[in-house]
Amino acid sequence: MKARLRALRLALRTTSVRLAAVQWAVTFLSVVLVLGMIVRATENLLAGESRTVLATELRGFADIHALGGLPALVGAIDRRVAERQWDANVYLLVAPDGSYLAGNLDAWPSGAPTEPVPVVQEGLLRIFRTDLGRPAQVNAVTVQLLDGARLLLGRDAEIEARSREALGLAVALGLIFATLAAAASGWVLSRMLLGRIGGITRTAQAIISGDLSQRVPAASGGDEFDRLAETLNRMIDRIEGQMGELRLVTDSLAHDLRSPLTRLSLHLNQAQASEEVSGEAMDRALDEVAQIERLLKTMLDLARAEAGIGQDQMAPVDLGALAEDIAELFEPLAEMREVALAVEVAEPVVLSGHRDLLFLALSNLVENALRFAPAGSRVLIFLANGEGPRLGVADSGPGIPAEARQRAVGRFVRLDSAEAPTTGTAPRTGLGLALVAAIARLHDARLLLEDNAPGLRAVLAFPVTRAVADGHGRDGS
Repeated sequence: MKARLRALRLALRTTSVRLAAVQWAVTFLSVVLVLGMIVRATENLLAGESRTVLATELRGFADIHALGGLPALVGAIDRRVAERQWDANVYLLVAPDGSYLAGNLDAWPSGAPTEPVPVVQEGLLRIFRTDLGRPAQVNAVTVQLLDGARLLLGRDAEIEARSREALGLAVALGLIFATLAAAASGWVLSRMLLGRIGGITRTAQAIISGDLSQRVPAASGGDEFDRLAETLNRMIDRIEGQMGELRLVTDSLAHDLRSPLTRLSLHLNQAQASEEVSGEAMDRALDEVAQIERLLKTMLDLARAEAGIGQDQMAPVDLGALAEDIAELFEPLAEMREVALAVEVAEPVVLSGHRDLLFLALSNLVENALRFAPAGSRVLIFLANGEGPRLGVADSGPGIPAEARQRAVGRFVRLDSAEAPTTGTAPRTGLGLALVAAIARLHDARLLLEDNAPGLRAVLAFPVTRAVADGHGRDGS
């Protein structure tokens, strides 16, 4: 018994039961309100109809009395009673002394007014109808005529009572039907909603279990649930992609860290085996540590950019000033590589961005260009503003084949098989372009790799909406 009660309590707490209860309550209250208004209006209509009929007949009898006196009025009432067109109507005309003259009542009812007042008086009387042989309640009007006779006109209230009974029965049946319809519609609605929510729940449970291939089922109706399913599926696609990237990163990071850590261990062992610590061995060990630090820092910068960290630090950035600062920073390295480093700014451009991250992105592009640019060539940092701000770097190096450009922005991707020259530059991690692409996405921009014929043009293409109206402003650097 306790188990059944517990199961019942749990069932009553479910969303389907609550939705069905809310649907039933709303529908039931709406029907009660509408039927109540109908009942009130019908009762007022019945009462108004009764008063209207009595007033109309009273005016007609008054005209007959004014034209033909009591004999004409007696004849008119007798004809009405003889025709029996309206069994619900009651008529009585008595002489000034109270004696019967005409009608379907024997005598003046005890509850009817008898004062000699020539005005119409209304009331609900209980009388015995001789024409029907039963007592009845009558809505009546009485009037004292000018010659002293009294006239009573009435309408049997039983007609109205039967109408009210029929109306009450109809209302009761309507409430029963409304209750059943509300309960059924609430149940159907709850099953429909929970059926859609159940698909989302099952997909979420599968994802929690580690199956990222599952997707929320969506119909073709395009309703709110379908839009929610599309949004959730896009979110799952993003999560699945990030998980794949995370696996790739961890695998690649483990692979790329293995070599410098192995060399670091070797150098330290050699230094430990020697009687004196070799300065050259320590330098090589420190170089390996620096490479590991660079790799980890780049990974951290890439993760922060892809996570959207820095959106709250956006401020106006002068791209022309940014290009000049980077050119000044890399000028010594360019001279060492015998490469001319130039800046070309078509017009001032100020956009909303994260200056430190944009500085990091452009620095990576310039460093890559200097790494591969042949001696005696030129590396150009350019800024243009056409369909949107375009900040980029052009070199005359070997470039990147068109079919390999999409792959070039991946993590830990090194397209060349030969060892790149490293004079004055750090060993490559294969994360430079991936970091630049992530910073571009953070700024709603795209990283475009184009042919410079010869060489490569790496461009950060920003949308027009990113630009700040005041093109002559300066960032706070």
